[in-house]
Amino acid sequence: MKAVVKILDHRLILDMEQLALLTTIIRSAERFDEEHVGKGKGTSGYEMSYIETILPPLTELIRCEMIDNEKYEAIKAIAAIRKANI
Repeated sequence: MKAVVKILDHRLILDMEQLALLTTIIRSAERFDEEHVGKGKGTSGYEMSYIETILPPLTELIRCEMIDNEKYEAIKAIAAIRKANI
């Protein structure tokens, strides 16, 4: 089985070991974010209204779909044939 994981608008193909490592990192990584603390509802930092903050880990950061090895190998073979014919 292969995992297709979308990160920063790119779909990466990971084996199960790589996926386990990635999920371990994501589950344990704190997040750097901003918190609204000022007056008003401006979206551009009105009156110093945003401060940097550290948030706990969030596990819903990535989406993953699974493909079996046969589909992976077929896609890889078709891509190689197309590349050879270009």
